[in-house]
Amino acid sequence: MKSSNNSDWQQRLQELEAEVNQSSGQSSAQNNGQNNNNSESTPGNYTSYTIPERLKSMADPVRYQPLLDRTLVWFNTLPQVGKIAVVVVGAFVTFSMLRSVFQLVAAIASLAILGALLYLGYKFLVASQVNNEP
Repeated sequence: MKSSNNSDWQQRLQELEAEVNQSSGQSSAQNNGQNNNNSESTPGNYTSYTIPERLKSMADPVRYQPLLDRTLVWFNTLPQVGKIAVVVVGAFVTFSMLRSVFQLVAAIASLAILGALLYLGYKFLVASQVNNEP
């Protein structure tokens, strides 16, 4: 299922690339089913950026499939009370992390507002006093 989904995405990507190449006046010779891994730029052509293989392998969902399978087997072997406990602890950890992220965003927003107020206060109070002195 995942490989057919992946091939569907690759086919759709190739169709979009062909459409972009056709609309920009480029020939579709580059789109012969092979991946173009160079990031050269010539006049009139767009620079294509490809993801390095090392990063592709890190984001490959097939790489994490055995870990997911082992986790599901472990979870399914737990008794009903154990499953409930895992879900409760997981929810607690998830909401704690989410709360921490929201607190970080709120702190950054507060610092930005405080900085803007301090700047405006300086601009109107200190800068206007310097201009009024003879």
